[in-house]
Amino acid sequence: MSDIKKGNKRLKVDIFIPLHICSCQWVDFMNRVFKVLRPYMRNIVHETKSLNSKEAAEKNLFQNCVVINREKIITSIYELERELPKLLSEIGVSVS
Repeated sequence: MSDIKKGNKRLKVDIFIPLHICSCQWVDFMNRVFKVLRPYMRNIVHETKSLNSKEAAEKNLFQNCVVINREKIITSIYELERELPKLLSEIGVSVS
C-alpha cells in the first residue's frame, strides 16, 4: 500500500467509467459501488475517472472498474464487497 502515509488510514479509490457516453450506461454500476463504499467513507478518498483517459489506457482498463491505491483492479461489485474490508484491515482500520 505505497500511497498510504503513516497515520493516514485512507484508501485511494479510483472509479473508472465511460464518462463520454450516456450515464444510463454506468449509473447502476456507480450506485452499487457507492453502496459498498458508503460504510467506509471516512477511510476512503475517491475519484471518478474516465475509461477514455490516458491513465485508463496505461492500466489497460476497458470496462467499468474500481482501482484501489493505483494497484488493485476490481471489476465486480462482489469482489469489491469482499476485498474492501480486507484492504482496510491491512492499513489498520477496524472493520466490523
